[in-house]
Amino acid sequence: MSKKYYWIKLKESFFSDLRIKKLRKLAGGDTFTIIFQKIMLLSLSTNGVIVYQGIESNLSKELALIMDEDEDNVQLTLSYLKQTNILIEEDENNYNIPLISELTGTETDWAKKKREYRKRQNEDNVLTMSDKRREEIELEREKYAKLNQILLDKQITKDKKREKVLNQYIGESTC
Repeated sequence: MSKKYYWIKLKESFFSDLRIKKLRKLAGGDTFTIIFQKIMLLSLSTNGVIVYQGIESNLSKELALIMDEDEDNVQLTLSYLKQTNILIEEDENNYNIPLISELTGTETDWAKKKREYRKRQNEDNVLTMSDKRREEIELEREKYAKLNQILLDKQITKDKKREKVLNQYIGESTC
């Protein structure tokens, strides 16, 4: 069975979001922000849903156990996330982070290999030319085109002279 990879795409504005700014300004806010990101990672495969399994007496203790974080820090983070509607309690066992669905990407192991294979197939092994090099090539083409035209004109002139001489010779010999 192939593996499935998930990832979170943090928006450029993640740290400038007022809710995250406020979280970071709290005492221990950087730790809370990391805990929030760990919670997001835990909920990737379930599209933002965190399921309380009842292993511990409450969700914060269970998440602290899963994430190897301090229970108090997890509790404060969860309280803040609920207060700011980043985390929504659907029922006593399910919590949802609606933001996750728009930040999540997924790919199977096979899709990753196929994408990498296509990328290798499309790679051009020839060095790309700079615009300056293209201009030089274009100038060379123009130069050779002019030279060819000059040579062609000279050949046409020679041919006309030969034809004229031939016509004169033919004309004198028939007389």
